Amino acid sequence: MLDIRTLSIIMSAVYLISSVMVFFTYKQYPKLKGPRDWTIGFALISVGLTLIFLRDVISPFLSIFLANALLIVSHGIMYLGISKHLERTPNYEFIGVVCITMVLLFAVLYNNEQVLNIRIHISNTAHAIFFVASAFLLINQYQKTKSSAHLLPGIGFTILALTMIMRSLFILIKQETYINLMEESSTTSIHFFLIIIGQLIITFGLLMLISQQLREGITLALNKEKDARLEQSNFWGMVSHEFKTPMGTILNSAELIDSLEKNINPLSKDAVKRIHRATLRLSRLVDQSLVNEWTNASADNLRQVEFSLAEALENLSFEYDITYHKRISEFDDCTIIGDPFLLSTAISSLLDNAIKYTNNRESCSISLCRPNGNELQVDVYNEGEEIPQKERSRIFEKFYRAKQHETISGSGFGLYIAKKILDYHNAKIELMSNQERTIFRFTIDQELKI
Repeated sequence: MLDIRTLSIIMSAVYLISSVMVFFTYKQYPKLKGPRDWTIGFALISVGLTLIFLRDVISPFLSIFLANALLIVSHGIMYLGISKHLERTPNYEFIGVVCITMVLLFAVLYNNEQVLNIRIHISNTAHAIFFVASAFLLINQYQKTKSSAHLLPGIGFTILALTMIMRSLFILIKQETYINLMEESSTTSIHFFLIIIGQLIITFGLLMLISQQLREGITLALNKEKDARLEQSNFWGMVSHEFKTPMGTILNSAELIDSLEKNINPLSKDAVKRIHRATLRLSRLVDQSLVNEWTNASADNLRQVEFSLAEALENLSFEYDITYHKRISEFDDCTIIGDPFLLSTAISSLLDNAIKYTNNRESCSISLCRPNGNELQVDVYNEGEEIPQKERSRIFEKFYRAKQHETISGSGFGLYIAKKILDYHNAKIELMSNQERTIFRFTIDQELKI
């Protein structure tokens, strides 16, 4: 059985630990509502209990009046923090009336040992009022959210409120008169033990509330970012459409002029061809930029449909007029699950790159094989200058271009887009290059979904 002095210092340590735990959370996230008030409240309770522990060393004014005043005010601050956290309008009048009334009563009675029972009732009443008010807010919120983060501290405050009420009732029923509050008592030990249990529950509950508030804040921020990206994507789509309409007109006009060979001179015809090539290049850049913005905004909502990879490669080989090596049986199932438009865009970027950086266009080819099990392997070949080893680790970076190719027109965007799309499809891409040829190879699992 422990005396009140020992129990007070134990409780002081518990509240101090609670204050430190909440303080570090507040320091990390100072914009959160509630932790600052809880930190102050726990710290004041710890100081008040320490003053009670020092009762035989310091004056009654400090060990009785100031200690109890700190305890009452601190619980008012705790209630204030809960109101702020739950985004309720803080009832400052209620807090002020309770604190001022109870503190004034202690100011009158603190130095009179004959009214110790009355002081105990005043202290228990003040604490119980704030505990009940805090528990009411939290449990009422739990009924709306069904979140254990609100229920747990609500239970803790309920335990503390019942402990205070039961202590006062016990004194009234037993009609005991306390003369020395520091004396050992089994009833007092149980009282303090229940307070420690309730406080530990409150501390963990408040930490859960902080964690929940952080999760909600992160979710809100992510939703705002998603909405912003969607608006950006819509804007970019509109701009791209406005670009592509006049570019289509220019291309059609250039093709029409080019078809009129007899009516234009060679110099003009050459200029028309340059216009045609430049417009095609600009059109591809717009397409790649549009794909990039679209994948950024819709990474979690990409299409997942079944389509034949072999058929997609066959169509691309016809479009680019390159050789297609299908090294699997005609009866082999080449169906994969993914976004056919995006995957075709990725392969087109690899083909554009292969054709651009070769001196022999006829060497460019594409092949399909099955290396093992459910995997399909696609190789894009070309004969050209070897890509240095130090350049290979950066070749898929956005806007990066190898130094030996800086004289060749390009944006450094195609391979970045290709890898990004292949990553979405859980496909592995690798680069192999030597003095004879360069191969971009990717493998995709038929059973994996994006």
